[in-house]
Amino acid sequence: MNTARLQVNTRISINYIVIVAITSLICMCSSSVRAGLPFSVDDPGSEPYGLLTVYSAYMSNHDDGAYVSSWPSETFAYGVSQKTELDLGLGRVEVRDGDGTKDGMGDSSVSVKYRFQEETMKNPQLAFFTSLSIPTGGDMGAGFYSSTSYFCAAKQLGKGTLMADFGVNYFNSPSEISTLYGVAYPIILSKKATLGPQVYGYGGGTASGKSEFAFGIGGTYQMTKTTTAFLELGHSLIDSDETIVYAGFSADFKP
Repeated sequence: MNTARLQVNTRISINYIVIVAITSLICMCSSSVRAGLPFSVDDPGSEPYGLLTVYSAYMSNHDDGAYVSSWPSETFAYGVSQKTELDLGLGRVEVRDGDGTKDGMGDSSVSVKYRFQEETMKNPQLAFFTSLSIPTGGDMGAGFYSSTSYFCAAKQLGKGTLMADFGVNYFNSPSEISTLYGVAYPIILSKKATLGPQVYGYGGGTASGKSEFAFGIGGTYQMTKTTTAFLELGHSLIDSDETIVYAGFSADFKP
């Protein structure tokens, strides 16, 4: 399954504190859709052919007095083949800091994932993901294009699945590249519930010049055959003031 990871962007001109908070949310939730439900770390899974899944989520990042949130954050994921998925993401953004509150529609994103290797007894499942953030958000958008590309892997290990990502975020105003990475291990608790830890982060060279390394715990609960609730709580291991919340649900539709 996939989970919404809408890129939350705002104009760099707001102020430095907001830049740091926004950039953290962009990089730690860097793609429009992250399949490792609900982890920031992705897995190679994709939507089955012909299935449309809608992800509705709330995301927030609190850092150094700036509060950035996205609600609603919507992602539409469609399986165009058994190995390829196409996604569209969009959402509303709100920024609160010492200067007051600003809100409006954020930037949108288009993403593609291609799974090129299935899991076997010896080999992990592998996929390549790429996403383009489009500056459609006006005053609450970044004002420039950015992209995220990475490889993701997954291998069943005991009662859980070990997942890993490695790739890059690219910003073109100015032209900068930062690495992204992460490892997660969701464990099956029952037929309906999963829970597990993750560590994830990104390197320097971002729009705020900030690097990050964070720890999180995520879980899911299947409410019906077609709907799943998810929750992730994350906290920076570098910045003691930075926390991230990601919560919502997904619903499957067969056109």
